[in-house]
Amino acid sequence: MEENFKNDMPQRFQILALDGGGVKGLFSAALLAHIEDDLKIRITDHFDLISGTSTGGIIAVGLGLGLRPREIVDFYVKEGQRIFPRWLGAKSIQKWVFRKYSADPLEAALRSCFKDRLFGDSEKRLVIPAYNLGEDDVYLFRTPHHENLRRDFKVPAWKVA
Repeated sequence: MEENFKNDMPQRFQILALDGGGVKGLFSAALLAHIEDDLKIRITDHFDLISGTSTGGIIAVGLGLGLRPREIVDFYVKEGQRIFPRWLGAKSIQKWVFRKYSADPLEAALRSCFKDRLFGDSEKRLVIPAYNLGEDDVYLFRTPHHENLRRDFKVPAWKVA
């Protein structure tokens, strides 16, 4: 009886979900790098889909394009100060007067890292939620892992991230 029950169970579908948090994404990338190092595995081999918001989306796109978590850690260490600058410790005042961060350093860093690769070049299934503040609208970027998902694969990876 138990054997029949196991055969009726759905196959496992593993999702790696990465949240946002700016430069704190360094922690998520470092944790994944340590898991890879400790277990001598490639972390992406153990997930069917990777999703992330904000900085988690950057990590997810990087993993999908074949970057190892250690390379993503190096990206944050190298580019973090330019992407997430602090104005003489006046971060709390800065957010009330200006945008929290300029998009220009982030765009330049992502273009440099992902080059001309497209979102559809991902080796893994990806779902990256994005929010358009001006239109108060949510958009889901999805790799073409299903026949009905064919609209986002030509978008440059840096734009999705």
